[in-house]
Amino acid sequence: MPSLIFNFNYAKGWLLPCILWPVLILSSLNTLGQVDSLELKVRSILNMARDFHFLPPHNDSVFSQRLYDELMQSLDQDGQFFTQKDLKQVLPYQAIAARNAQARQSLVQTLSEVYRLRLQALESLLEAESQKPLDFSIREQYRIETDGILEETEWKEHWRKYYKMRVLWALYNHQDTAAQSFNPDPETKLHWQKYIGESMVCRLRNDLDHYEALERYIQEQYLKALAKALDPHSAYFSSSARQGFQNSLSQNELSYGIELFRNADGEIEVAYVVPGSPAWQSGKVNEGDIILGLSSEASDEDALACLGTAEVRALIESADEDETKFQLRKQSGEKLEVELTKDYIAVEENHVESFVLEGERKIGYIYLPSFYVGDEFAESVQGCAVDVSNALIRLKRQGVEALIMDLRDNGGGAMYEALRLAGIFVDYGALSIYSDGEEHQTLKDMDRGVIYDQPLVILQNAFSASASELFAAALQDRNRAIIVGQPSYGKSTVQEIVPLFQYHENSDTTVIPGSFIKLSTAAFYRVTGASHQAQGVQPDIELPSLYNYDAYREMAYPNYIRVDSIKKKTYYFPEAALPLDELRESSARRIQADSLWQWDSSEELDEAGNQIPLDLKGFSAYMEEDENWEETSEQNWEPAYEVHSLKYLLNYRLAKEEEGLSIKATIAEDLYIRESFFILNDYLKIKSKQ
Repeated sequence: MPSLIFNFNYAKGWLLPCILWPVLILSSLNTLGQVDSLELKVRSILNMARDFHFLPPHNDSVFSQRLYDELMQSLDQDGQFFTQKDLKQVLPYQAIAARNAQARQSLVQTLSEVYRLRLQALESLLEAESQKPLDFSIREQYRIETDGILEETEWKEHWRKYYKMRVLWALYNHQDTAAQSFNPDPETKLHWQKYIGESMVCRLRNDLDHYEALERYIQEQYLKALAKALDPHSAYFSSSARQGFQNSLSQNELSYGIELFRNADGEIEVAYVVPGSPAWQSGKVNEGDIILGLSSEASDEDALACLGTAEVRALIESADEDETKFQLRKQSGEKLEVELTKDYIAVEENHVESFVLEGERKIGYIYLPSFYVGDEFAESVQGCAVDVSNALIRLKRQGVEALIMDLRDNGGGAMYEALRLAGIFVDYGALSIYSDGEEHQTLKDMDRGVIYDQPLVILQNAFSASASELFAAALQDRNRAIIVGQPSYGKSTVQEIVPLFQYHENSDTTVIPGSFIKLSTAAFYRVTGASHQAQGVQPDIELPSLYNYDAYREMAYPNYIRVDSIKKKTYYFPEAALPLDELRESSARRIQADSLWQWDSSEELDEAGNQIPLDLKGFSAYMEEDENWEETSEQNWEPAYEVHSLKYLLNYRLAKEEEGLSIKATIAEDLYIRESFFILNDYLKIKSKQ
């Protein structure tokens, strides 16, 4: 799929994933060399899966079908790029996509040609549409989701309407705020029609001008699909992708501190400047600035208009460049050049936030977004377990009587950090069992004593996964925590990232430069020997959810790893049983009587919500309805507690006071935190009577 996709749902603020298709890498490669490289890496992936994967699948027609499905999904996730005619050319490879070298090479070559021709067709369509006046009086709709793969005529109509919707969005976004109605003049319409059309066509031509790289791009997607066909969490990485993955688990990364996106006008806009970063310290880079170009020692200047968002990000954060000159256009229209040097900055998503909820009782609240690790180059590695320990010491000084540990949307991270964190709350003994399929090893808390021994709620949802589940299960089995929320994701497998090895006839192996694989090599079990794989950690007190997220859990993947329970003797020391029945009953009564919890959880995207009007009046009404819904959806209630932050404020954080107030308001109004607060109040009352 080309990189010109603008995610309309993201622009409106909906919580839907933004799919930005990568622009092809600009390079000229020998075709024979490409084929040899592909076959070498395919054999290496299959060999390493055979030798190291926890449960390697058979390379049969079923596996080929999985690979084919993953590959086509990666190239056309929404099913709106390829047509039925296109797919007929590659369908014969469904059952043989992974079977032998000839089938693999033929599939990649056929798919590369189909992809190139479809890019050309889309370029021609957009160029033709941008040259003729658009009629915004016609009452027609753009369908966000289409029914199945499109025929050629349906495909043309879909993309014609998509382009028209893009122009409407730009017009609406830049309308005169003083105007009483949405009715741009002909000159403004023509300007944005031409601008949107040229920017979309420009990026397509960038792809097509370097179509010799198409086959390499398809090969990369094939290798990624091959790894993912093993199981949902195995993956193939290039060097840059591996670095990005490691940064996501790190507390710090080398960066300029600029987050960006392609705005509705097709320009690269600064979305956020990380406080304390080189960009922030320069005093010259602000949110809303447009990045016009880049220059560094490696290149004189890179124009960004024709590059995809993913490629711009990669260009800016390239590991090979520590200094870059940014050509910016300020919101005032002023143009300037800013030279920045990378520095280590905190990964903001990887920081503990701690608060005191003061109401009937004083309850501590900690939000942990991931199980991150410290900087490997620091004098002492300080991961999330140390940060939480420090936060708990501060909370105890404030006299909190219980704690809410919020692991919602925490997708995991470093397993060792999860074990260290669990050890903070328990006194010695087994926490989990680790197995590579042959040997079972007990994972223990080796340190006697606890840092925090007061009542604890762990708040989780369908996206609490992996290390989050290890932590929650370990404390649940010991009766050390009350698990509140929804069943968790259901991932109990362990992955390792290793270089891709080439196997030689004499049984030796050598590293293939620049290629890595993440393989599922083991699984962890509860101290009882049971597994939560696919099922998730079940909450002690389940709270209602607005949506059914089963389609996003581990069990939704057809190739998830099946893990049975095991038998191994472990020594752990559960605390006294928790009064769960009484707490459940109190929670259920409270929710039943509270109008804030009464919603229609079966609500789906109806046909009206799937269609965007493409006339001026209808589009304006559609946008205003969405804005009004956001305003009316805000609930008014009596606050159950006041929120006080214990976060140490560095100097550069003082400018974020408004952001801090927003976070406090969110915590105060969060239904799940609120109910967790009430549950702990109930528990403290029960304990006081014992």
